[in-house]
Amino acid sequence: MTIRLQNVVSIADTLAARLWRDLEHLRADDPLRAAVGTHADTVERLCRRAGGGPADLPPRTRNAYVWLRYLSGRDHWVQHLAALRRLREALAPLPAPVGAAEVHLVAMDALWRIRGIDPRRRVPLLRLHQGFMAAEDGFLTAFAGAWARRDMASLGRLGRDFSLTGGFLEVANQLQALTPATGDAGRGRVHDLEASFHRVNDAHFDGALERPTLRWGAKSAVRTHGSYRFAEDRLTISPALDAEGVPAWVVDFVVFHELLHKSLGLTVQGSRRYAHTAAFRLRERAHPDFLEAERFLQGLARRSGGRRQKARRRRGSRA
Repeated sequence: MTIRLQNVVSIADTLAARLWRDLEHLRADDPLRAAVGTHADTVERLCRRAGGGPADLPPRTRNAYVWLRYLSGRDHWVQHLAALRRLREALAPLPAPVGAAEVHLVAMDALWRIRGIDPRRRVPLLRLHQGFMAAEDGFLTAFAGAWARRDMASLGRLGRDFSLTGGFLEVANQLQALTPATGDAGRGRVHDLEASFHRVNDAHFDGALERPTLRWGAKSAVRTHGSYRFAEDRLTISPALDAEGVPAWVVDFVVFHELLHKSLGLTVQGSRRYAHTAAFRLRERAHPDFLEAERFLQGLARRSGGRRQKARRRRGSRA
């Protein structure tokens, strides 16, 4: 079941912009916090009316709801405002355009996103996962400095490393707890991720793994078949695999790959963290369906790529 509601994402985006713009005037008991709670209440009421809950919302809408509900709590509101003020102080000494950037702390699937110069604002926009609320001044200064230098490698490393800290994980887990998965959260049109998880867990991990959050992704990617988010203990599979022509054992193999990340964790070498280590590859290749699954997935990617090229050619011929 998917419940589609209008304007929830735009309400959250407008609020994030307002929090940054009016930051110096906002206080712990500001009336705006009550309005945030009212928006979250409205989403919950509309979901109940549709026979479900916020967990049944599409990913972007669900993230927007989670953020609104999270900020409706007084402590979270106060911590959020304090984090925005630390971010503003970290950016202030830097030259334009970074020094004048707008920053939104939000619930999102990515760790961070940067948008270029917005014609309306004429400043760049940095969107950070709400978990960065837990970051202290030293990290924020280093992150802002890497952005100002356009050192994307350092920016990515800093973000990934911080996403594994206790402070970030605590916030991420609090956000996830606001939309507990419904019983059919992993049930697709053809395949059921819940059933796949139990088959894989029993066959390859002796039933020892705790069930992560299981979800079909929002986009039908055919080259990135799945992902596992350590911060949120969430396993996501591309909906391109939820099709009649995709055997259940192929879905099971992709689920196995992502659960292997959960089982083995990350390996730290110096300042870098690695997921696809030699030990990981060895375990993956020991899977009895490894070669057949790889061939099937590569073929799926080629077929999809061919269809997209034909579609582009058709669109070009009509132009």
